[in-house]
Amino acid sequence: GRVDHMQPLYREMLTYGIKPNVETYEIMMEHFYDARRPDAVLRVMNDMMQSHKLKPRYPTCEYALKAYYRKGDTVAVMRTFQQILDFKYRPSLSAFEMVL
Repeated sequence: GRVDHMQPLYREMLTYGIKPNVETYEIMMEHFYDARRPDAVLRVMNDMMQSHKLKPRYPTCEYALKAYYRKGDTVAVMRTFQQILDFKYRPSLSAFEMVL
């Protein structure tokens, strides 16, 4: 499907010295989430923050929150929700519903 080509394309970008930006990661996370691959969503988020030192935007944070929720990891849901607040983002109604 749509996600099978993303990892090779991402590696090719890096090979040519093209640095991904927040939008690149957000698109990848959206497609992985839609494909019901929460672990891939979280790997992308980790790569964005750890390897490339980029600050996630709110939609990016919410994809991570949804991925943890889908996995049933309530501690990680709470931790991610706290990070959303720490980044000074205003959580959506769906974010609050996942925490409840």
